[in-house]
Amino acid sequence: MKPRIVLDIIRSRRIAFAVVAFLLVADAGLYLYRSYVQGPRVEALYATWSQKRRNLASQPPMNKVEIYRRDQQDLGVFAAAIPPKREFVRLVGDLYETAANNGLKVGAITYKPSLVKGQPLYAFAMSVSVTGKYAGIKSFIGDVARSRDMLVIDSVSLDNSSTTEESVSMTMAITAYMKQEEP
Repeated sequence: MKPRIVLDIIRSRRIAFAVVAFLLVADAGLYLYRSYVQGPRVEALYATWSQKRRNLASQPPMNKVEIYRRDQQDLGVFAAAIPPKREFVRLVGDLYETAANNGLKVGAITYKPSLVKGQPLYAFAMSVSVTGKYAGIKSFIGDVARSRDMLVIDSVSLDNSSTTEESVSMTMAITAYMKQEEP
């Protein structure tokens, strides 16, 4: 191919060649960034992580009594975090407030308490129905999952009856755990 023909092709397709040239320069720049900036940083982090793993592996194993004592302390902290049954009304109020903060309308909240067999705990099986925009529903689910209360999201059911509106209905099954109150 003669150089004159190549120049004619470039002149007729300037935008396409400019885009290709830009992509080549961007690719080269990203390659250099990855090779000379990110690569050494990733290698350093990997070396640090590997050293920490080696240090952890070289430590002598803990004895069973120490493990048991530490686990008992952890269980004590966990049990202290479970709210008493009288806090249930506050929990329902928090659910209403969380729904309102996410722009949702609460349809109904139903619950059924039951004792957990062999534990001094109540399990409140709850059903929460809300309606609103999908983004608000998603945010509500995240807020409930991050709640400071002992909540377990059992199931989520979404329904959108209209193809033209962004109005989603959700029913969420939650189990809330509360301590039995001392007499």
